[in-house]
Amino acid sequence: MPPLALAVIFLLLGLGILIAEVFLPSGGILAILTFAALGASISAAYSGLWETHPEWFWAYVGVVVGSVPTTVLIAFWVLPRTPFGRRMMLEGPKPEEVDPYADDRERLQKLVGTVGTAVTPHMPGGIIEVGGERLHADARGPLPAAGDRVEVVAIEGRRVIVKRATEPTAQKTAAEPAAEAEPTSDDESVFPTFDDPTP
Repeated sequence: MPPLALAVIFLLLGLGILIAEVFLPSGGILAILTFAALGASISAAYSGLWETHPEWFWAYVGVVVGSVPTTVLIAFWVLPRTPFGRRMMLEGPKPEEVDPYADDRERLQKLVGTVGTAVTPHMPGGIIEVGGERLHADARGPLPAAGDRVEVVAIEGRRVIVKRATEPTAQKTAAEPAAEAEPTSDDESVFPTFDDPTP
């Protein structure tokens, strides 16, 4: 068999064993066979090219060396897309499995910057109502009283952090009793008139 044909056969054999090593880890045995086959391929190419075309021999060596990482990359790209590869490679956990409260935090994060109302006094924790939802919140800075407007400034874990808004709404207070009207001089009910008695 011509040396060049033998070189190509050993090259294809070595790359095939290399792909098998990716799909069927053998503890390095297939890797050793791969490099043995590639070495035999280079040796056969040397026998057929060195005396007549040494530059072609070096070009062939470059092809062999470059084909190794290229084959490995292609094998690893193909592996996860095969049924065998999907069974062999463990699928990573889903985000909700790693962090079961991720959805809650994402929902709460959208409230940052919104303004709501303190339902209860904060000491510093309390209840706020924002976006039609009542939430437990911690206050920073001056503690809001019930009825104060509060702004959501941050989310720490699942905890809502608020501060008193710069323009609080007027707090609801109990209606004060109406002041008694001051008597006027022409109010006969206050200043009754008496008929002078006749002697």
